[in-house]
Amino acid sequence: MGQPIQSELVLAFRNWIFSQDRDAYQIRSEEPELIEIITNRAKAEIRFYEMNVVEFRILENNKEDPSFYLHFQLNDMDHAKGLFDEMIDSLLAIEKNVQVKILLCCTSALTTSYFAEKLNEAAQMLSLHYVFKAVSYDHVYEEGLYYDMILLAPQIAFQLKAVHNAMSEIPIMAIPAHIFGAYDAGAMIELIKEKLAEQKPARTKTEIVAEKFDNTAKILCIGVFNSSRRIRTIYRYYRNGEIADQGEVIKKNIQLKDIEDIIAAMTAIHPEIECIGLTMPGTAVKGRLYLPESGFNDENIAQEIYQKYGIFCVLSNDCNQVAEGINAMEEKYDNLIFYFQPYGSPIGGAGIVVNGNLVKGRNNAAGEIRSMQESQKHSADLTKLCRTAEGTYEIVISTCASLISVLAPDALLIHSAMTPDIEHIRQEVARVIPAHNMPEFIYVNDMREYMMVGTLLKSLKWLEVFRSRDKDNPYWQR
Repeated sequence: MGQPIQSELVLAFRNWIFSQDRDAYQIRSEEPELIEIITNRAKAEIRFYEMNVVEFRILENNKEDPSFYLHFQLNDMDHAKGLFDEMIDSLLAIEKNVQVKILLCCTSALTTSYFAEKLNEAAQMLSLHYVFKAVSYDHVYEEGLYYDMILLAPQIAFQLKAVHNAMSEIPIMAIPAHIFGAYDAGAMIELIKEKLAEQKPARTKTEIVAEKFDNTAKILCIGVFNSSRRIRTIYRYYRNGEIADQGEVIKKNIQLKDIEDIIAAMTAIHPEIECIGLTMPGTAVKGRLYLPESGFNDENIAQEIYQKYGIFCVLSNDCNQVAEGINAMEEKYDNLIFYFQPYGSPIGGAGIVVNGNLVKGRNNAAGEIRSMQESQKHSADLTKLCRTAEGTYEIVISTCASLISVLAPDALLIHSAMTPDIEHIRQEVARVIPAHNMPEFIYVNDMREYMMVGTLLKSLKWLEVFRSRDKDNPYWQR
């Protein structure tokens, strides 16, 4: 807990928050460092720390992970009010969505449709806000992300791992055969309650990552990536090779202001930070980012950050830094490709390592595979194919075959939430690639740790160069 709040700006913001009272929620504060905003289904926490650092967090009832999280340094009242309004919108959206939506899935949706009816009747009798719907397996990837839980019929229980890989944020379970065979709605609802209550965050490789580094650098690593449901911005402050602080911002789109809020807050708490490693989608060249779909048209982000905060910034591409992270952690592969096909996107990207070194190419464009994907022959337009699992498999399979034929890697690592069946991809690619040229196929369920490792490695490299060069003109990096 921080020291008693003294800042006039913080006090003014606190007073403004209390003036935003509505019938939809209750505002309370039992201590000056914390304000709680309570609804029936969730709670927003606003915490105040030293140096005007403010933290917003939304916690849904019976869930440990926040559904909304960010922190920032309060310097601009209008900006803070805008972030507060965004948090309240998210809080009220949770309240409106009072139903727990549960998707049942079997081969054709015939037997599960009948069971879904029984479950809806039982939920109504028990006054539970559960709503059940049934779909066939070929639609589960298309619709599953819009549900709070997925139930697989016994006959497709073997697909549990594939569905979990694609939608790891959602509770997924196979319906026990004895419950499904008897259409025992009461027993099924009890299992659903248990499953929803026991959801725990998955263990990560954080400790393993921290042990890999022995250095005196003080680097804030920030990674922005497309998850299956939202944009996630993760950050880790590595001090002398150990993780001193970390967190995550969960938003709907990519905004430079969110990144700046993280930097402002973290540098206020840890003023010793000497380097920022920033990894984002798009083409990164000499500190400039080209990502037009998110409003970045050759914007010199690294220079903007350096001029605003006085801290050296290393800008990198997401797939490249994941590939570098894999190269560092998975030592048995000298030649590898990391291929990322974002959920619902027609275009993917790749990070390429040859003989242990990252391939960047002319203007750092190696791995920007848009032209290759758009020039391939497909059964329909890419924007149509990417809406379904079947169509995305077609995109992924043809892309993998092309990458292998050109680069012949030892391993092809793939993250594609729509197409997690790595064995199916391998078998289809094997139809066109000779057996002696086939690499090892690996599905990457969580690329965050690899991204942080890759970002830290590149930052360490360029920080050393920066220390020995003209610090007033650091944008010679490549």
